[in-house]
Amino acid sequence: MILFCDFDGTLCREEIPGDFDRNLEAVKRFRAAGNKFVISTGRSVPSLMEDFPNFRDYIDYVVVDNGATCLDKDEKVLFEYTFSEEVGREIVDYITKASGSHHVGYTFYNNCQEHDELSGPQTKIRVWFDDDGLMEMMYAELSEKYSDLKFYTGHHAALALINFEPDGDFVCLLDVVTGEAGKERALERLAAMFKDEGAIAVGDGNNDIEMIKEFDGYVMDTAAPYLLAEIDESRRVDSVAGLIDRLLEKH
Repeated sequence: MILFCDFDGTLCREEIPGDFDRNLEAVKRFRAAGNKFVISTGRSVPSLMEDFPNFRDYIDYVVVDNGATCLDKDEKVLFEYTFSEEVGREIVDYITKASGSHHVGYTFYNNCQEHDELSGPQTKIRVWFDDDGLMEMMYAELSEKYSDLKFYTGHHAALALINFEPDGDFVCLLDVVTGEAGKERALERLAAMFKDEGAIAVGDGNNDIEMIKEFDGYVMDTAAPYLLAEIDESRRVDSVAGLIDRLLEKH
């Protein structure tokens, strides 16, 4: 069995004392029983390491940048999906011009690293905004303009659920990846490597919905109401540890 697990708000919920440690103990039991555990996150490797420096001790694979890159526990890249620097510059120019007096920031991702400057093919661009309305407008316009890319929103209220601390005026974000990316696409590719294994997903964010629907998945009961509405109530769980215990009992 393979469990694909989101990180923020799923494996790690800082607002619940002891939850992370209980989940990690459950992950150990899950893998000791011969199963595989995959973290699937919108974060980059450096960002994940900041809050979970020993993550390699608990995983078989890690999917980062919203499905744009997959690595094994030794951080060897299995596959990655990028879009061109030229397209990245078009997007940055478009957002910068449309933002007017609003405060906008950019983080660029390639070669499993974060950068302040855009250079070379990108696995992801993260755009930071000071206003949800502007972020939503950019999401709608860019989604229409670039049908071969995927865009993921991080609303102010949703980020608050995972203990996001605003950086200056930034309260929300928009992630840009190639259309070949997405957690569900990366997990399809990983699952195909282990065709005899059952694949299950769990998460709590809008970038998790497709993987949950595709991989017999579960949603955290602490997810935002609009996300809970997407998944049948019988597929809600109160913790990763609880889900793992349920899965181990079944098998």
